[in-house]
Amino acid sequence: MWMAALGIVVMTPVSRLFIVPFVRGILPKSMQEMVFLPDILGYTGAVVLMLLFLLLWYIFVKWNEKTGKFSAL
Repeated sequence: MWMAALGIVVMTPVSRLFIVPFVRGILPKSMQEMVFLPDILGYTGAVVLMLLFLLLWYIFVKWNEKTGKFSAL
């Protein structure tokens, strides 16, 4: 865990100086805007959307456990 913490401390400034500007440079302007989901959907809609996303992810994980189609091993 100490090595992970050290890696975060070292890579955060590097990411901020080099990786973030590169990614922002290749993204179209419409994808660079920050979005706060409750402003668009309301709090209820945002919570329902996140729960739906988590449910779909859970279903996918359970399906993958049975079939092993996306497993590395």
